Parts: sequence; structure tokens; C-alpha cells
Amino acid sequence: MRLVNVSYNIDIEFAENRTEIISIEGPDIYTEFIQELISQLDGEAGNFVLSEKNDTLKMDKKVEFISNPFGVDFNEKRIISKAYNVLRDSAEGLDELREKINSSIVNILDEVILRSPYDNFVYNLDLDWNTLFKLYEVKVQFEEGKLVDKLIQYIKMLAELLGIKVVFLLNMSTFLTKYELQELCKSAQYEKVNLVLLEQRELELTDVKNRSHIIDCDRCLIIK
Repeated sequence: MRLVNVSYNIDIEFAENRTEIISIEGPDIYTEFIQELISQLDGEAGNFVLSEKNDTLKMDKKVEFISNPFGVDFNEKRIISKAYNVLRDSAEGLDELREKINSSIVNILDEVILRSPYDNFVYNLDLDWNTLFKLYEVKVQFEEGKLVDKLIQYIKMLAELLGIKVVFLLNMSTFLTKYELQELCKSAQYEKVNLVLLEQRELELTDVKNRSHIIDCDRCLIIK
């Protein structure tokens, strides 16, 4: 998998078990870089090109950008919808039990309507699995603890449920220790997710394989 942006001379050939670090020294270039990345993830045109085996991939389908690690939501619509699909697959062979539950609920509703002064109520007679999950507010629970653990679990779900291949993380060195950053990188590598750390200054990680791309104030690119 390859990520290219000619505006910044970025040409990243992702490699297994390697984290990419992009350090941008000029605040104006840093802001410009992030704005362009966000706009493309929102479906707009831009200079970022993600490809695999000569096929261009949709950025908004394969790339995630995390700017606020405290705001990641395990139960956002796109994730919980995929999670419900997994649960529905796990419910194979339990349809008879679901139909019994549905029959009981229909009987209760019939009785309630019968007792009411109105007889023109209608309702859906079929209680499918997704309706049942929503009815009981089935959701992902994460025990609050270390921020790095939350990010590890979130990236794991992005990869497994949504097929995300590349995750950009903004200024993580501000929130995580170097040890935690390295643990995060190792976890992403295990999940086969290509991690890109976006930083405003050069970042050195010694315990994980990484490559550093430094864009200076003159837009010159240095690769280490």
C-alpha cells in the first residue's frame, strides 16, 4: 500500500511492522496538510492518493484521522452497525427463540390495545435481530482507564469492523508517553494497520521500527 502527496513530496510505501512519522515544522504548512487530509476524508478532491497494487483506494473508506483521542466513540453509527452484523451472525440457530420472544411481545401489545379506548393502532409484527439490539440498547462498553488502552481497542475495531488500513494520529506525543506510543504502534502493527503519527516536531521512537519524514519550513523533505 502506498500513500502519495506531490504537494509535500510525500511518497510512503507502507511496510509491515513499520510506523510512519510525519513531522511538519512550519505551523502554516502543518495546518494546510491537516486541512487537506480532512477534506479528502470528507469526500472532497485533494492531492492525497492511496493505492494498492496499482488500484486507487477511496480515502474515506480506508483511512481514519484521529485528532482528539478523548473523543473516540466506540458506539458511533458506522461502528455499531457493523457490530450488529457480527452479533446477527452469532445468533445463527436462535431464530426459534427470537420468534417466541416476538410472539410474547405481540400478545402483550394486543392486550394493551384491547384495553385502550382506541382500536386503530398498528405495529410491526416482525422483531428482527437489529430491532432487538436497538430495543435493548446493545452497545460497546469500554472501561475507562489509560488513554492508550482506549486507542488500542478503538483502532482494533476500526480494522476488524470497518476495514480501515491507515490511521493518522495527530500530536499523540502530547498525550502519551514514549512507552505508550510504542505500545500503540506495536498493537497497530499486530492488527495490520498502517499507523502515521503527525507531529509538529521530530519524534524518536527507539523500541519499534519506524521511518521519519520531516517537512521543514521551506517544504524540503528529509527522510530518516
